[in-house]
Amino acid sequence: MVNKDKKIIEKEIEKYAEIEELSNTRGGKQLMDCLKSEIVEEIDNLISKYREKPEELVSIVARIDEKLYLLRKMTKASDNKQIALEALEERRE
Repeated sequence: MVNKDKKIIEKEIEKYAEIEELSNTRGGKQLMDCLKSEIVEEIDNLISKYREKPEELVSIVARIDEKLYLLRKMTKASDNKQIALEALEERRE
């Protein structure tokens, strides 16, 4: 069981390291900037349509949620990798 946990944690570390690496590239930074701009645009869209077209609110919020999910994955990769490294270290003790 402990070895299985270690393997899972090691895979998580690898995943977070790859996302962190992407986030630190020029393209990754451009992607994060693009996501931020699109989120702001969607929020503006949400604000402008909540009175006149409330039926569109669910889809707008869903798009914001998707973009925030991606942005969070990229911005939190380093922290998540560190947490996983600490968990792996605890398993070794």
